[in-house]
Amino acid sequence: MAPAVNAKREQTLKLLNGPAIEVTITSEAGESRTWALPKALLLHHSGYFQRACSSDTFVEGQTNRVSIKDFEPKTFEMFVEFIYFGRYTYKDDLTDHYRVRDSAKAWVLGDYLDAVEFKNFAMRNLYNMYLPPGEETRPKTGIGHQMVDYCCSRASENSSLYGLIKDVLVVNWHTEELFIIKTQTDRPGTKPGSIFPSCATTCCISRSRIL
Repeated sequence: MAPAVNAKREQTLKLLNGPAIEVTITSEAGESRTWALPKALLLHHSGYFQRACSSDTFVEGQTNRVSIKDFEPKTFEMFVEFIYFGRYTYKDDLTDHYRVRDSAKAWVLGDYLDAVEFKNFAMRNLYNMYLPPGEETRPKTGIGHQMVDYCCSRASENSSLYGLIKDVLVVNWHTEELFIIKTQTDRPGTKPGSIFPSCATTCCISRSRIL
């Protein structure tokens, strides 16, 4: 086993010692799950947990209990897998162009948790999916309005997720099998913002860049 892998493994094992934090994740639909996770491991990977639980300033630090709303438990499960193993598994159906990608949800959660390594891993997965490197320049899947609306409504304009979606829109705007729209609007004379409501103000791509 490579020295770097051994060092990472030993570091993770050390972070498993000590008290645990009870983390409850509740989705917008009301689905809820609770994890008991090593406090040191959470604080190592997340600025959010560092600020909330590293001292007795906040009630979360006093009780070692944290409740986070409006995120899917299965997305937080990806974060849990990542902090233990350095990666997560996802089961995206790439033939479903309307799906909001698991790694997009992971990036948004990572942004909220201030979990830089987790966000970077999610972004690498998205780039490999939509803007693959090397000779394989064609995206592995299409992008539909659900994915665009989700990302544009949750990512700031200066974020890497916003930049990726903008680039994917520009590159694939004229490719019907990759860029899936809700209407039969004529592509050459239409701006993305006129098709995707949340994209009108968030992903402001000028007509001059598309034509």
